[in-house]
Amino acid sequence: VQKVYINLGYDASNQAKVKSIVRDYETASETWANIMSAETCGGLELEYVKKYLPNSYSSFLNIMKELK
Repeated sequence: VQKVYINLGYDASNQAKVKSIVRDYETASETWANIMSAETCGGLELEYVKKYLPNSYSSFLNIMKELK
């Protein structure tokens, strides 16, 4: 994993930095999954996403339009 991140241009010179990068990717992945779920199910979850993650939600909608 460390070699991959270094090749991508990240500072992965030690284990702590690699862990930090992995945490960032895991957090982003989980956020994206929650946005997709909220869009699919609607309700209070969708309102929360629109209120607290407006830029991410807008990006999600733009990507979905491109996929149609």
